[in-house]
Amino acid sequence: MNNFIKNLPRLFEYTNLHLLNNIKSIVAAHKGIAGVYVIINNITGAAYVGSSINLDLRINHHFIYHSTNEHLQNVFSLYGLNNFTLVIVEFYEINLGSRERCSIIGY
Repeated sequence: MNNFIKNLPRLFEYTNLHLLNNIKSIVAAHKGIAGVYVIINNITGAAYVGSSINLDLRINHHFIYHSTNEHLQNVFSLYGLNNFTLVIVEFYEINLGSRERCSIIGY
């Protein structure tokens, strides 16, 4: 295991990503939450770092709909989802930019 993976902050760590009920539970737990996540290939040690303002939607698209990042989807097919770990490393708040705030206030 490389140092990046070993030293990763782990707010939540999920395995058994091939089980639909596990994915549904993960999605429900992170509904409407913005954050940074890492998907780790447990065989090669490779890691994909991503972020989303809606973790639940992104997780759905990665693991249920298989409609994101073609390379990532190919790796899932090659190694099987049972050989990956999803780690939530950070949550963050969404701050609207000044133009968006003005638009909303002026609406």
